[in-house]
Amino acid sequence: MKFESLLALGSVCVAGLFVTGCNCECNCGSGTPTPAPTAATAPAAAAPAAPAAPAANTAAAPADPNSSAALTTKAWQALDGKNFDAAVAAADVVINTFGDAALKIQAATTAAPTTNEGKFALGPLNDVGTAYFIKGSALEQLGKKQEAVAAYKMVVEKLPMAYCYDPKGWFWQPANAAREKLEKLEFDSM
Repeated sequence: MKFESLLALGSVCVAGLFVTGCNCECNCGSGTPTPAPTAATAPAAAAPAAPAAPAANTAAAPADPNSSAALTTKAWQALDGKNFDAAVAAADVVINTFGDAALKIQAATTAAPTTNEGKFALGPLNDVGTAYFIKGSALEQLGKKQEAVAAYKMVVEKLPMAYCYDPKGWFWQPANAAREKLEKLEFDSM
């Protein structure tokens, strides 16, 4: 499916799968929805690391409630609502359901995509990488530092090509954000 077609359907988090409530700052921060990007406004350049705090998204719901994007959305919403156990459980559903596909896509990805279409095309890889980041964040909030480290290491070591799209106009990589979290956790344990 073409990038323009995907954008016409609603807000996109990753892989052309449409989400609400993701932590990619979708319609973030102010609580005021922002319009979904258009092909003309969605730049191809990568942007800063992941946002510091999750934010709700009021964009249209995914067409398939069992898609990796819809399930990732549930994990983001739980994290945003500070329901950390539910965030871990929802992230685990994404990981357990789409993890094998994500690893196959990662193995087949030999170079970083340079276009938005290429990044969206990574499909479940994006959502599973994001789910590991969500899981690590929730576990960290629950005080389960060793388990959080394991989740962050999984995305850093096994899914480094995962992307998450922010409708404000950029992609961020859960692996880069997880790497920063790992550095902080390691520093804090000294």
